[in-house]
Amino acid sequence: MDYFTDSRVLAAEARHSKRRRRAGAIYGIVDKIFFLALLALAVLVISFFARIVLPHIFGPTPVEGQELGVASSGVHAGHASAGSISSPPGVTGDLPPAGEGLPLFREAGTVAVLARAMDRWSGVPTDAHHLLGDYRLLPPYATQNTRGQLFELLEAEEGRAPADGEGRFVVVPWTLGCGCANEGWDQPDWVPPGDTVAFLLKETRERMPASWTGPPVYDVQGWHQPYPTGDFITFWRTTREANPDWLTAREFFELLRVLPTEHAFRLDPVASYGPLLAWVDGKPRRKGAFPLSTILSEWEKRARP
Repeated sequence: MDYFTDSRVLAAEARHSKRRRRAGAIYGIVDKIFFLALLALAVLVISFFARIVLPHIFGPTPVEGQELGVASSGVHAGHASAGSISSPPGVTGDLPPAGEGLPLFREAGTVAVLARAMDRWSGVPTDAHHLLGDYRLLPPYATQNTRGQLFELLEAEEGRAPADGEGRFVVVPWTLGCGCANEGWDQPDWVPPGDTVAFLLKETRERMPASWTGPPVYDVQGWHQPYPTGDFITFWRTTREANPDWLTAREFFELLRVLPTEHAFRLDPVASYGPLLAWVDGKPRRKGAFPLSTILSEWEKRARP
């Protein structure tokens, strides 16, 4: 029998060929469906992460007091971010506290300080269990080599004593590390010695170890404080508000003193800004100086009826 010419063999081959074509078509369809499903899944995943990441990259720079992470050790430390509280009528938008960058109001318990930076750093023993606020979340590795810069107190709010008997206090700055967690200050320096700066300080340590015999210690976000040397303040001015005129460190210290507390601001944003507006009226030529112009603009947005 000739298999190449036999009619039965040729008929069987034709049937198998038809089945192969049909199977190939089905496979092609399934393959396309699988590819489209993978593509759709990839788009969904990318969109999900884009909604999370992009606002942090291209969103507006946070105003004073907005928290970027959880504190770690070194020369830059952050304070607890303001809690999520529903705003009363007349107040719109987020209400970050003062203390970092551009202030809008101040946290209770803070003290405005005018100081001069000294050319001296010292190791500061730090136990996260004795820290307050977000600093309690510091990992052990972050507090192993904590360092702080010494400052000379020039002036503080009435009735407040943030320094020792010699007018000295230490400030530990913290910076942002991986995962937006605050970690030890990794810069070669912070505030140039001899510079006069303004702080808004708050108790950040429950107690110091018995081995510490130095002056009082405070923790701050080193990029946001003090004014005017904090990197964030400089960044805001150069990128968001190109203003050639700055408030002096003493003027900013005076501004901090008349800022309302968060509680007062939430109750009545207009009345709470009375002392600050009175201070501005006494300095009509300084109304456009950085960052006063931005502070007033943000206040007007939140206080408008």
